[in-house]
Amino acid sequence: MTSYRKMTESDVKKITSYLISYNSLENVLSWKNVEQYSKFTRQALQAHPRIKEAFQAAKLKLANERASAKNSTPLLDSKATTELVKKLSARIALLENQQELWRRRWFRIAYNIRNQGVQMYDIDKPVPIGIKQLSDKEMRAELSCFDQDIPPVASRGE
Repeated sequence: MTSYRKMTESDVKKITSYLISYNSLENVLSWKNVEQYSKFTRQALQAHPRIKEAFQAAKLKLANERASAKNSTPLLDSKATTELVKKLSARIALLENQQELWRRRWFRIAYNIRNQGVQMYDIDKPVPIGIKQLSDKEMRAELSCFDQDIPPVASRGE
């Protein structure tokens, strides 16, 4: 029910106090809420600069409260985070170990190729033009001898 009387100074104070103390995170602050509280129309409410400023300040305050509440909730609880860090650390350690084993294997391969009198820069040369390229099946057959698990590596003390 809208009031058709003229807004008094005490009405303005009452409405600005309502806006200043408005802190509901559930309900969005709107002019409709203020109209229902004050029983004045939106046009009458917006005609008063103090009410308009208090409304804008209250909207800004609520937006900041919502943003800080949203940012304060952790994405993961500390237990899940700790478990995830442990799991990822173990995975990193495993991959680093695997990388070290591959590095040692390729060193052995390079050493043995060089012992056969072949230089490493000769190994990675492009295939000359005109040479028939291997089919996928032939290439897999040639490389199959390398398709094996990484062999264990002797420690430096042995």
